[in-house]
Amino acid sequence: MRFSILIVEDNTDKLRDIMQALEQVPGLTEEDITTELDAHSAKLRLLRQAYDLMILDISIPPRKSAEAQPEGGLQLLQEIQERNQYRKPTHILALTAHADIASIAGPKLAEQALSLIHYQVGTTAWQRQLRAGVEQRMAAKQSASASPPDYDFDVAFICALRSECVGVRNNGWEWAPLQVVGDDSLYYQAGYTKADGRLGKAVVAVAARMGMPAAAAATMKLILHFKPRYVFMTGIMGGVEGRVNLGDLVVASPVWDWGSGKWSADPNNEADGASFEADPFQFTLDKGLERMALLLEDDGQELYRIRRSFGPNAPQHDLKLKIGAVASGASVLASQGALERVKEQHRKLLGIEMEAYGVFTAVSDAPQPKPVCMCIKSVVDFGNGHKGDAHQAYGAHVSAKAAQYFVEKYCN
Repeated sequence: MRFSILIVEDNTDKLRDIMQALEQVPGLTEEDITTELDAHSAKLRLLRQAYDLMILDISIPPRKSAEAQPEGGLQLLQEIQERNQYRKPTHILALTAHADIASIAGPKLAEQALSLIHYQVGTTAWQRQLRAGVEQRMAAKQSASASPPDYDFDVAFICALRSECVGVRNNGWEWAPLQVVGDDSLYYQAGYTKADGRLGKAVVAVAARMGMPAAAAATMKLILHFKPRYVFMTGIMGGVEGRVNLGDLVVASPVWDWGSGKWSADPNNEADGASFEADPFQFTLDKGLERMALLLEDDGQELYRIRRSFGPNAPQHDLKLKIGAVASGASVLASQGALERVKEQHRKLLGIEMEAYGVFTAVSDAPQPKPVCMCIKSVVDFGNGHKGDAHQAYGAHVSAKAAQYFVEKYCN
């Protein structure tokens, strides 16, 4: 961390003493310090650069060719504070070697909550005071830079299909279009009430197209534009028959790219003999979000309410939520043979879809403040070519309602 100091001091002996005192401040180097002898030169500096601290002698000349004025430093201070063209120092420490000037300048500086140090040749008290002032301000800057910036939104929803986004926007919140300058994507924002009565802010977007790259790009834009605390991906997915039922909710953990790996050539150069060696990286669910999912997994009444909220066309069988392995891939799997090859990568695979790994990747690589994410989708087919189109609207609805439940009740 660089801490920049501007010293305005025309007395070379005093300037040498100030520099010697600053040499003892840990983390401060001579390259961090700029010196000027007069008010005019200092103003030229402040036109071009903002300093963390200005150490200002009260008695300085207006220009190099002029004599020092008893209150030249106060006049400089007043001018840079009144005129916006100057880049005002973050902190200011004033010095004077004259008791009579200190009696005049002290009260004026106190009115502005500024400190005045009485410089005395041959003493060390003023040096300790100066070092303490510099160290305190350096520590304050380091602490401020170490603190992560605040989140702007509580939650961002990302969907791969417009029909999935409709499911989110039909959750009862008052959604309104939100335009971001320079971004052609369409966003919607809404306010909502949390379980503790506080108000929350939400935003939703649809990726430009299906697949991991588009989902990763849309998620990163959501993070950079809106700084959400949580990211939820909702929508529909394919399931593994016998492990999940149509309509079931699946919370992805772990999630990986089933196409990540290496194709090895057949030693006899036969195309049919090529083999694939999977080498996936797996993301797992944040522990706080996993706790939310476990609570809903056991809450049959809430899952019943979510199912019934779809209306009279809701399936008659119970809605279940499961936490488990989900594979993301760049292709739609519509054959049992292709599904079996992916199942070989995880013996407890629950489902397959095309975007979750991209969302987790964007969140993992996002700058601070970094959100946490969950992918919760509903099973609408079994990856065998027999699409459950009748379940798609239901799946988009229940996944959005489950995410809404998490956000309102637990994401505080």
